[in-house]
Amino acid sequence: MMVALWFVSITAVDGLTEDRVLFESRRGQELTLRGTIVDWDESSIQLRTADGSVRPVPVERVLRVETDYTPSHQDAIAAAATGRLDQAAALYQQALAEETRRWMRHRILRDLVQALRDTGHAREAGEMFLVLERDRPTVDDYAEMPLAWEPGVPSSDLDRAARRWIARDDLPAAVLLGASHLMATDRTEALRRLDRLIENLSKNEDKSDPVLLLAKAQRRRADLVTADAPTLERWAEAIDAMPESLRAGPFFLLGRGWARLGETDRAVLAWLRVPILYPNQTTLADRARRLAAELKRNAGQTDEAERIELGRVDSFGI
Repeated sequence: MMVALWFVSITAVDGLTEDRVLFESRRGQELTLRGTIVDWDESSIQLRTADGSVRPVPVERVLRVETDYTPSHQDAIAAAATGRLDQAAALYQQALAEETRRWMRHRILRDLVQALRDTGHAREAGEMFLVLERDRPTVDDYAEMPLAWEPGVPSSDLDRAARRWIARDDLPAAVLLGASHLMATDRTEALRRLDRLIENLSKNEDKSDPVLLLAKAQRRRADLVTADAPTLERWAEAIDAMPESLRAGPFFLLGRGWARLGETDRAVLAWLRVPILYPNQTTLADRARRLAAELKRNAGQTDEAERIELGRVDSFGI
């Protein structure tokens, strides 16, 4: 199974003078390659060894990477792991200023976007994402886009930023971000720009473009109030065809659709996929869990509602 780019286990080692990549050989042996990481993308880690040659290690074979972190970066990771996301965001910003390795700066930027998004700083998260987007983003990077998946009026500073983003025809990800957050305040313009973005990206040969897939998912927000069961079935099929890392928001939207039709069990299953499969999407996962519990409670299923609230969801078959 493919190992997601930034979900490979990375161990910070103080004072490490070389990077170590532990990986599984084709024969199933655990091997270690030592040197300096010069690049890291979706497909491989590029490691310069002592003889000066650059060795690629396929990401799907990587077991662990050992490298050196700055103290602020280690502190940021620790803060994020214990839920202190505001502190983590500040430390990630400090780590970004201190870090010189391009591939590690990419990692820090991605974690910073996530921390800002999940502390309600959508404008700052959007700006940082657009910096990340210019550095060869991966599918998993796009999973961290601070998109809106629920109705809600953006703050004045987010609204202003979204209007700037939506006008960036040179940057599809910016148009998507802008349209997502303007859906509540300038719906006509948001949908016009979103439809044009989908039309333009659909002309490309690559139908798996993450921006295209997420734009189509965001477009469904406008159709939610009229979506019938066959429509939601098609949405579910479209989600299944997406890369796994991009499905959290679309699953959340699908849950809202089933709930509107009174399909309690199907709504709960869609919503619970978010906290179970995408716990790093902290805000969206918490909201999905609360909605699922509320729906079960309203249906008179208080025991199941309490299990959901306590995070005991093994019995739901996801």
